[in-house]
Amino acid sequence: MRPTADFLEERFGEFNQTFFRDALPPIPILLSDVKSYAGMYVHRRRTSGVTRQIKINVRMDLPREVYEDTLLHEMIHYAIDLSGKRDDAPHGTLFRQMMERINKEGGRHISISHHLPRGTTDHIDRRPRWHIVAVLTTAQGPMVKVLPRIAQRIRRYHDAVIESPEISEIRFFSTRNPYFNRFPVSGAFTAYVVDEEELMCELSDAAPLPDDLWR
Repeated sequence: MRPTADFLEERFGEFNQTFFRDALPPIPILLSDVKSYAGMYVHRRRTSGVTRQIKINVRMDLPREVYEDTLLHEMIHYAIDLSGKRDDAPHGTLFRQMMERINKEGGRHISISHHLPRGTTDHIDRRPRWHIVAVLTTAQGPMVKVLPRIAQRIRRYHDAVIESPEISEIRFFSTRNPYFNRFPVSGAFTAYVVDEEELMCELSDAAPLPDDLWR
């Protein structure tokens, strides 16, 4: 399915009542058509006040449950923001506590990462392109992030991710392997879970980037 704004607003109301005790005020939910994120919670502070909104990427035809879990993921960010508490990482202790509670209570499958949906790699651009690839080591296996080839953006991503308790190691590679064309390029925290054996094969010709680039 590709959800409508009405569907997402209806689910927001139901989830708000079920999991957040109606503590979340209504918020604009915008439909997006990009490759850089599945969902995003946006908080902007302007002279006229604070603007908050949730963006959901409806680019792909995905199961209803995937869109619902994406919405819940962003609602957790919204709830933490409203609480005024500061989490210890982008998906830190507060986020994980709320995520685990909702998953247990509601039988949901919210995660801190996004799996690349099956069927989305059939028409990948096979031309070699330069990529900066971050490989994150986590308890659930390796995760991949393809970053903009801008040193400042890469350093910013490194500094944010390295503080996360879920990440035990982060390594960066430079590669022209078309395999990585399938991943969105952005500086957002989102990363993708991949098969370790497949990843090591695809990185066999990649050039590791030295750690001192991020210091």
